[in-house]
Amino acid sequence: TRITPIIQHQIQNEHIRRIRLAGKHMTNYLKELITYRYFDVSEESIVIDSIKEELCEVAISFTEAMEDSKYKSRAKLKYYSLPDHFTNKLGHVVEQPQKRNENEQILTLNRECFQIPEIV
Repeated sequence: TRITPIIQHQIQNEHIRRIRLAGKHMTNYLKELITYRYFDVSEESIVIDSIKEELCEVAISFTEAMEDSKYKSRAKLKYYSLPDHFTNKLGHVVEQPQKRNENEQILTLNRECFQIPEIV
């Protein structure tokens, strides 16, 4: 994996670094966190990879983001509808957390969205 810093929309070529960490490591860590906290998703690598790509982001200040995530009023909650394998094959990001039908499972993510990129 290569880390490419971008400052004010300009790639900083002299600061590009290669590290021995792949996106699969981050996907597996996210899978572990979700399985421990919410649902057993140990067999859902494709879904977890989609969640990682769509919802995860780097926090400007990790300590501030961790502090904000403790309080529901300041937390930046994100929602993902898990696949039901009938009408929804892959899952998708949901703006509002209310369920649309009885089979829909909504995953609520808070800290996980910025903890995953932090391992880099």
